[in-house]
Amino acid sequence: MLKFSLVVAAGLILSGCVPNTQLCDAIGPQADCAPQARAKFLEDGFNLKVTHTRYQWIADMNEMFRVCRNSIHVLADQVAVYKGKQIEPIDNDKIAMDYDRNYTAGTSTCVATYPVAYKK
Repeated sequence: MLKFSLVVAAGLILSGCVPNTQLCDAIGPQADCAPQARAKFLEDGFNLKVTHTRYQWIADMNEMFRVCRNSIHVLADQVAVYKGKQIEPIDNDKIAMDYDRNYTAGTSTCVATYPVAYKK
């Protein structure tokens, strides 16, 4: 019984050390933990910047890049519809991607930027 009590006490102590990070298993901007997005509007299009953070037990940079890339596509389409314009196809090779890992919190962050051009 003493061993069980020690295990429970240790678990309670360690649970206080777990960061208060929202778990994000869904992909893309329609998920509960949608990415932050900013658009800077220009005459011929807009610059789109997407920041997506998610909890990952094991860091997976490729998964984060896939999520950010998908978010760029979806959000660019949504902004274009909102503006009443059509956009040129997005070239995945030209999406600027950056990745960061917070090992203490167990979170990974990707930042994707892309200059979206309106169709002429």
